Amino acid sequence: MSYDLSALLLMSAIDRRQGGFIRSRKPCGVGAALNGARPVIDLNFLDFAYGAMDEGHGAMHTLYGAYKYCDEQIAKVYSQDWNVHSVGIRPGVVYGVGRDQGLTSKTTFAILAAAAGKPYEVPFSGGVSWLYAGEVASAFIHAVSRERKGAPVFDMNGVYAPVEEGLRILRQLAPSAAITSSGQALAFPMHLPDEPLRAQLGDYGNMPLAEGIRETYEAFQSLIRRGLVSMPE
Repeated sequence: MSYDLSALLLMSAIDRRQGGFIRSRKPCGVGAALNGARPVIDLNFLDFAYGAMDEGHGAMHTLYGAYKYCDEQIAKVYSQDWNVHSVGIRPGVVYGVGRDQGLTSKTTFAILAAAAGKPYEVPFSGGVSWLYAGEVASAFIHAVSRERKGAPVFDMNGVYAPVEEGLRILRQLAPSAAITSSGQALAFPMHLPDEPLRAQLGDYGNMPLAEGIRETYEAFQSLIRRGLVSMPE
């Protein structure tokens, strides 16, 4: 499945905190929503949201996680008291063109390195969610394209597979690539199902792991040839 460039650019804007989708203190777009605009989207990255809670018992592990969890509760109050409705999405490890910030962007850096003919080591191993950027963008577009009620929150993880499996697929595309992984597995629950989100939003598409890695690899090759992207030193 292919996703057009506008969807990838949307995901890039979300990842860089430039889009109108991140809730900070109060939902972005609340003023507009009170004047009849479309529903707000709340983006809480899954690792931080779940870092806030200890198996649902309410124990806060990190200040950032507690803050993100509080955002989701604030969304419920805006819905109940002000009729400002939202859809909360907790993406796992997103990969693809435009995903170049943070620890979990390293799987994308591995694909970029292979396209650039550079060695690279992903600093974690084990099972992760391989969530294609275009798939996330498509879900966000579906979320804002229709009216919603309440403030439901959903996990979004894509394909759950070991880092090593993704690198094996990558080496099939670039047999000479010196791409490895090391370190411990990320301590985030990235195997949670997408079905509740799909039931809420409808069919926003899904990207098989091999196809997503191939499309990302080929996109980086094209961007490198045109001088539009390079592997950081």
